[in-house]
Amino acid sequence: MKKCFILVLAGLLLFSFSSVLAAGLKGRIGISGRGGLGFPIGAFADEGSYSTTFADSIIHGALREKGLAKIGYGFGVAIEYFVTDKIAVGGFFDYQSFGLNSEKMEAEIRSAYLGEGMDIATEMEGEHRIKSFGVFGKYLLAASSKISPYLKVGLGMGQLSSETELSITPSSGGDAVVFRVNGERESGMKLSFNMGGGVMYRLSRSIWITGEILYTHLAIDGSDGDVDWVGTIEHDGITEKVIDEKWKDEFDFSADRLDAYLGLSFFFGS
Repeated sequence: MKKCFILVLAGLLLFSFSSVLAAGLKGRIGISGRGGLGFPIGAFADEGSYSTTFADSIIHGALREKGLAKIGYGFGVAIEYFVTDKIAVGGFFDYQSFGLNSEKMEAEIRSAYLGEGMDIATEMEGEHRIKSFGVFGKYLLAASSKISPYLKVGLGMGQLSSETELSITPSSGGDAVVFRVNGERESGMKLSFNMGGGVMYRLSRSIWITGEILYTHLAIDGSDGDVDWVGTIEHDGITEKVIDEKWKDEFDFSADRLDAYLGLSFFFGS
């Protein structure tokens, strides 16, 4: 028992000593660059279950009801000011890109055509792009001289832009007809917030490495988005446009994700 007490006391003394040797961040301005991965969750990542109707599957399923998003990448910049040694406020701008997980959807389209006696080949590609900006607050749990874990919360605006390109080639009687459809959807700027935590690791008085994990919610669910669709048929060397439509449609999912970033921060000032 006495040995445990001594160890606890030594730990408290060490923590107190490290606080005395605090990073001295009060009054300093930090500029950061970061990059990392985005892990879509919920309906943003869900492949869903789609209608066998072609129009419902492509127009509504892929870009309305579910996100079909794969693990993506992103990068951003931030500027912050330490009001005290433990509290900072700042602003940020981030850009992220997510591919589409389309295998299940392609299989359902092939199954629908096969049910009508046609064997087809499909190819689907797409991308979700998210641009966001806002403000944040950061609280250092321990303002030590070397390693400082922190909590972080942010509020801002974000925009989701989606692109989908699908080609279908049914073969019947030796003649091949290629149907291609290209779709774009944009949400407009919507409310976004994030929260999480991370760690700052000091390389020098002015240079720190940062790593953080944030839960981010982009509230596009229920909002109207601008949709632009163009479809063409290619047959015997002739391309004919059969779809050229623009309309507004509602998103039925929110762009929720877990973001993991690694960055480098440079501090200036007293």
